[in-house]
Amino acid sequence: MTKIEQLRKTIADNLTLLSNTKKNIQRAIRHKGVNVGNDEPFSSYPVKIDAIEELGFLAGLGYSAEFIALFKERISLAFSLEETFDEKSPSTWVSQNTDVLFLPFVDMSAVTSMSRVFYNCSSLIAVPLYDTSNSVDMSHTFSGCSSLQFIPSFDVSKSENMAYSFSGCSSLLVIDQLDTSRVTNMAFMCYNCGSLQKIESIDVSCVTAMSYAFYGCSKLLFLLIKNIGKSSLSTIDLSTAANWGAGSAENRQSLIDSLITYSLDRAAAGLSASVIKLSSETKALLTDEEIAQITDKGFSIA
Repeated sequence: MTKIEQLRKTIADNLTLLSNTKKNIQRAIRHKGVNVGNDEPFSSYPVKIDAIEELGFLAGLGYSAEFIALFKERISLAFSLEETFDEKSPSTWVSQNTDVLFLPFVDMSAVTSMSRVFYNCSSLIAVPLYDTSNSVDMSHTFSGCSSLQFIPSFDVSKSENMAYSFSGCSSLLVIDQLDTSRVTNMAFMCYNCGSLQKIESIDVSCVTAMSYAFYGCSKLLFLLIKNIGKSSLSTIDLSTAANWGAGSAENRQSLIDSLITYSLDRAAAGLSASVIKLSSETKALLTDEEIAQITDKGFSIA
């Protein structure tokens, strides 16, 4: 080996050592609860290291040293989970892990089934916006995540199954607009979401099962549903959304838009009549004129 070749090898070995050292320091910082990007230069690391102690502000808010230590531990857990994610078996990643408060962002773009990925993660309070665009199964995805208050606007445009997706999410307040135009199964989708107040928009074009979808959602007042009557369902049971439309003009408008504005005109399409089941409270919000409009489109209200 010539001197030049030896020099090249030494340089290559040193670069490899430097890279590995950087990764080890990076991992250590992350495990202390502070994020550091893969491409960040060494010059940023002192600031990151200083930030490790920044959670001390929690003490000023009255939190105990034990709580702060636990909080750091849970943040550290989130970073460590980044290394254990396997796109081939996502349902075993954190399912039923009751210690997880936060989750790291990982690449889920190749995952075709999100079923039970976060099942019964009862302490989970925050979820990043994962790429779920290729998932065809979102059943039980967040079932039992009783501490979650908000869920990002996931791309569920290829999903066909959302049964039990959010069941038992008793702290969930809002579900953003979801493209559910391919979903066939919504049974128990929001079962016992007792704090849920608003569902921005869902599409029931293909839904053939939605029993108890909103059972126990006593605070669900705003619910915008598109394409009621487009699927083969002869009876659309929405009676479990017991207080749908109550409380404000905006909430009531979501009821009118769902039943009139965005529903399919089955009569004009030459389709048989469908039955829409509503709670007595929701039915009482409709005027005779509005009920006539719904009837004219090929529905009967029960």
